[in-house]
Amino acid sequence: MSTLLTWLRPGLLALAVLVPAAPALAQQPTTDTWYVMDREGWIRTDDSRLVLTTYDLHDGPNLAAVPFQIGDWTGQDLVITNEETFPTLDAEQIVYRGYSRADGQMLVFSLVGGTRGQSFHHPLVCYQWAGWDTEDWGTTSIPIDDGEVVMRVVVGRDPDGPAQIDLHAYLWPNDSRDWADGATQIRVTALATQGEDQALEAARSFARLLFAHARRPGESTALPSPTTPAAGAAPMDAPTPAAPDAAPVAPDAPPTDAAPTIPAFR
Repeated sequence: MSTLLTWLRPGLLALAVLVPAAPALAQQPTTDTWYVMDREGWIRTDDSRLVLTTYDLHDGPNLAAVPFQIGDWTGQDLVITNEETFPTLDAEQIVYRGYSRADGQMLVFSLVGGTRGQSFHHPLVCYQWAGWDTEDWGTTSIPIDDGEVVMRVVVGRDPDGPAQIDLHAYLWPNDSRDWADGATQIRVTALATQGEDQALEAARSFARLLFAHARRPGESTALPSPTTPAAGAAPMDAPTPAAPDAAPVAPDAPPTDAAPTIPAFR
C-alpha cells in the first residue's frame, strides 16, 4: 500500500498520507432503501437507475463505516493534507481511501457527501485544475448480481506518474435531486501501473461490489428469490461514448416528496 503514496497527485483532491484505520461506526447500515443513481450530477441522463447498495452510502457520518475490506481489496484511510481543498468543496462528509489487491493493483475510493451543489466537482475539472491532460471515455455499463449500473469514465494523465482511470456517479434519496436533501458522489480511481485496460477492469470490479440491485426507471423493484438466477452475470462491457444528455436539473428546484423507500422517477 505504501507504493500508492508515490502516485497520489493533485487530481485526486490533494497529496495524502496513510493513517491507521479508524474504527467503523456502530450504526445499522441503511441498505434496504432505494437510491436514485446517475452518472451526472447536474443533468438527467438515460443512464439513471434505482439502486440498492451493498453498504450505507447515504449522505452522513455513516459513510466512514464503509468497510476496509471489500471483496479481495484491503483499504486504509488517506488524510487530505491540502487544506485549500476544503473551502472549494464545502462538503459535510469526505471519505478518501486507498485500496490494494494481492496482484498489486491499487485504487483510490472517494465518497463526498453534502447538501450543497458546490461540493460535487466533476473529476474532469479536478484533473484540468491540476494541469493534467485528460480524456473523456464516455460511460461503462457494470453488471452486478441483480441488474446493471452505468458510471462515467474519465482519464487523468499524471505528467509524473501513471494515468488514473476514474469511474464516478451520484446518489440521491429521491428523484427531485435537490442537493439540500443530501447527495453522495462515488469515485473509484484506479492507478494504471499495470496498464490502462487492466486499471479500468479493476475499477469496474471494485465498483460492482458497491451495489446489490439495480433497476431502470419504470422497472419493477421486486427482488429476486434466492432461487432466481441473477440478472448481471454477463461480462462487463467496454466504455461507450456518453449518450446525449437529457434536460438539465435546476440546482434551485424545489424538493418534491418521494415514496419512503422507492423514489419515483420523472
